[in-house]
Amino acid sequence: MSDIRIVKGRLSRPLLWAVTGGAAVFGSLLFSIYAYPLHDRILIDFYKAYLPAGQAMLNGDYPALLNLYELHLFVNIPIVAWFFAPFAALGLWWAGAVFTVFGVLCVAATVCLLTRDTATETRLGIVSLFFLNGPLWYSIWMGNTTHMVLLCLA
Repeated sequence: MSDIRIVKGRLSRPLLWAVTGGAAVFGSLLFSIYAYPLHDRILIDFYKAYLPAGQAMLNGDYPALLNLYELHLFVNIPIVAWFFAPFAALGLWWAGAVFTVFGVLCVAATVCLLTRDTATETRLGIVSLFFLNGPLWYSIWMGNTTHMVLLCLA
């Protein structure tokens, strides 16, 4: 915490990165909401596959999970459905909101991991690649888990 301070009217480097990163994430989310009008396709994969799989696990309704497999909606191994059980307990809107925030935090953590101990120019390049990465933002928009898996690979 001692690194976050104002020195001679200037922000310290960690605080500057935190403010810049936060502004970039917030701006990207606002752009995403503005660029893609709200409609029934937001988090479509989450609502049609992941959340029902979590509900099936939460309720012990294994035939429902099997049905999701047969319809090729939920394509992960069954233990992955347990990850979505807590979301099923939140209700539709809160589940989507928490899942989205968790996904954005996973992306932010990935950026932090990839940019630590790098030169400023390299760091700016990596951050730019993440914020300009259309498929990454599409993954978040559709409710996929690709960006969460990316954190595990970082």
